[in-house]
Amino acid sequence: MFFLGESGDLIKLLMATEAYLKTRAGYSSRYRMTHVVVDGFVHPGRRRYGIWRKPTIDMTGYSRHVVRENDIGRIDLIANRLYGDSSLWWAICMVNAISNPLEDLVVGMILKVPRKEKISNAFANTTVQ
Repeated sequence: MFFLGESGDLIKLLMATEAYLKTRAGYSSRYRMTHVVVDGFVHPGRRRYGIWRKPTIDMTGYSRHVVRENDIGRIDLIANRLYGDSSLWWAICMVNAISNPLEDLVVGMILKVPRKEKISNAFANTTVQ
């Protein structure tokens, strides 16, 4: 464990780190708009996360993907193939109500695939509370 000079320095460092991570993650992280609070009382410096609000993704112009044998258990590869970004796997799961992509995918299953810009727009219309 390390300590910084002033007690407020640790809180400032944690807040700066959180801001950096949210910026670096871009819109691909589904937790991007989750409110973060740094505790200054009970456990000073401990980060606490607020309630995650599921983004609403506009499905206008969505495409479809038929699950193949090599897709089973690898929805990240589907996202990488379709979006060029494997971290967007969660959007495909969310719009298809897939809670466990390791077990819920079956060969021949037809997935709805939202357009990449619609995922980005979902966060543009969401605010942190």
